[in-house]
Amino acid sequence: GHFGMTTGYINRLEVLGADVTVTIDRAFTTTADMVCTLQVNQSNERRAVTVEPSDSFALFLKSVFESIGSEQRKVFAETMLKDAQALDILRHSLSA
Repeated sequence: GHFGMTTGYINRLEVLGADVTVTIDRAFTTTADMVCTLQVNQSNERRAVTVEPSDSFALFLKSVFESIGSEQRKVFAETMLKDAQALDILRHSLSA
């Protein structure tokens, strides 16, 4: 990561796989009305994948509320537990 008060704004996520890279600009700060374009480089062929605008926070909350009372709620609980465990591991590794 790079953070600077005197540089231009950048927010980019690069996902790397065995034979693919995906670059997403503004991955964490897209607005509800913003089209997001993923740059995909797979087997040395480049293409752009467009993701239509949406409010990701609202969609997440909608899925949480829809899962209440169903077996899907376990997915959120398991994910939160795994996140907490990963954070605990990171904290312990920093104090060692």
